[in-house]
Amino acid sequence: TLSRKITTVSKLQSTIPVLPSGDLDQTTAFYAKLGFDVMSRYADDYLILVREGRELHFFFYADVDPKTSIAGCYWRISD
Repeated sequence: TLSRKITTVSKLQSTIPVLPSGDLDQTTAFYAKLGFDVMSRYADDYLILVREGRELHFFFYADVDPKTSIAGCYWRISD
């Protein structure tokens, strides 16, 4: 049940953003310019990109509007 106490805590290994995409082919092309490779693609509805062991996941959502969407991901990088 939800009221049960959690007695062990696992070590967090990673977090992976899952973002909407109106066109998975365009998303792939855009992120390829940033050095990402396709790790997996499932039909026309899910895409996993990877760069330096970091993943970005995208799900197809035809009605997403990049100008008004609140979805986002923040990356910290070194120069």
